[in-house]
Amino acid sequence: MYSVDFSLYFANSGLKTHLNLLNTGQAWWTLLVLILLASVAKIFPVTMATKLCTRKSWYYCASMGVLMNTRGIIQLVVLNIGVQFNVISPVIFAMFVLMATIITFLTSPSLYFLYQRYSNPKVLQESKTAHELHLVLEGENNLERTKDDVIIISQQQMLNGSINHHVSCPHTISNGGRNRSTVHNNVHPKRHSRMTLF
Repeated sequence: MYSVDFSLYFANSGLKTHLNLLNTGQAWWTLLVLILLASVAKIFPVTMATKLCTRKSWYYCASMGVLMNTRGIIQLVVLNIGVQFNVISPVIFAMFVLMATIITFLTSPSLYFLYQRYSNPKVLQESKTAHELHLVLEGENNLERTKDDVIIISQQQMLNGSINHHVSCPHTISNGGRNRSTVHNNVHPKRHSRMTLF
């Protein structure tokens, strides 16, 4: 719902923007100066504040400044209110809207340039190699755990089978037409003595 409202608001702002009013060289030079001043006023303070607070590399701090340099809904709201109350002219409104659009579209190429210019490919390659090595070691550890589990389960099954075979495996022996059960655990059946007591 909110995304639809924002889209309609942007569309309304676009309909109010008359770029055909920028038909002089002075208007385009003013637009260029606005872009430079707005970018410097946003990027430089944010970069310095990020450097003081985080102590990270300059390309990281400059990236924060470039990200903060984007323009959005707040600027359009202020510009539309200014046009409604005749505080700014339609020419200035068109300049500011075009400036916000250009700066926002320049954010992605600026970030790409910063990361390609100031990042260290060797460090990135080492971090990628370390990550791949970590994945390989983790896979080997999982494989070793699986092998150990299989060995333990096999030993338990063999032990249980041996116990069941030696302890509780009855055999039926025929003796004179009668069947009797003996336990096969190396214990011989008792024999009746033939001695006569006097």
